[in-house]
Amino acid sequence: MVFLTPQSFLFFMLYILFLFFMLCVDSFYVFWAFLEISTLIFMGMSYSLFKNNFSQLLTFFIIQTISAFSVLVFYIVGWNLAFTLSVLLKLSIFPFHFWYLNIVTFFPNVVLFISRTFFKIPSLFLVYIFYPFLSISFLFVSIIITIFIGSLSMVFSNDLRFLLVSSSVANNSWFILSILASALVFSFYLLFYSIFLFLILNSLEGLSSSFVLKTSPSFHLVLISLVAIAGIPPFPVFFIKILSVLRVSFYILESSIFIFFIMLFRVFMLLGYLKYSFSLIFDVYITQQHIFL
Repeated sequence: MVFLTPQSFLFFMLYILFLFFMLCVDSFYVFWAFLEISTLIFMGMSYSLFKNNFSQLLTFFIIQTISAFSVLVFYIVGWNLAFTLSVLLKLSIFPFHFWYLNIVTFFPNVVLFISRTFFKIPSLFLVYIFYPFLSISFLFVSIIITIFIGSLSMVFSNDLRFLLVSSSVANNSWFILSILASALVFSFYLLFYSIFLFLILNSLEGLSSSFVLKTSPSFHLVLISLVAIAGIPPFPVFFIKILSVLRVSFYILESSIFIFFIMLFRVFMLLGYLKYSFSLIFDVYITQQHIFL
């Protein structure tokens, strides 16, 4: 994966700088201003990395702008449910997840990586800092349904990029759970998730999964990274997810029901990762047999 150009690198460093500023903000209005500025910086960085067809990037920007404006308006008005819906739209959580699947799939690899990792941080800070203002019951219902929908999309996916985008929708819920558990848990989850995602996208060439048939090293790297992101022990993502669920469940009245559905749909996510991994192994094995014959 070709990394940042000199121009986009400057935008990226400026974006990181604004993230540090946001950690020190305790006023909602100042935080919201930084949130919008960081979105503009991300768009400037992404624009320099797109080679053609900017319609997906423009649609992404419009949706982010609408959601941010709604967050501001409903915070001022004091409508908790509408404020929560605006935050869910910004994070592409149910019922606002379809736009993300249709747009982000065709992003360049670098933009796809940043949109799935660093770009989510300000919105997740919004959840973490202004958590008391959210509609808690609706938030957790959306988290559960999002994991379910994302895992179903993964199970029926035969393309690596669409699998990654579908898992990103489901992992939005896990990001929220981890940051509600603690900032430290979220930091570790983001770190390991970013590393393994970068390893996959760094090997990805084109929009199909056929790239893994070209070289054996790429195949093994992608396979290990998929298993790591899936959260299969002993990889650290497994322990971080379990810790997140257990810590958040203390704040929920029906904690046993919440844990049951979260773990059930997590199994569906594992099936999606494992289904693609086994098909990957089978394709490479068949290809090698043809080469030897």
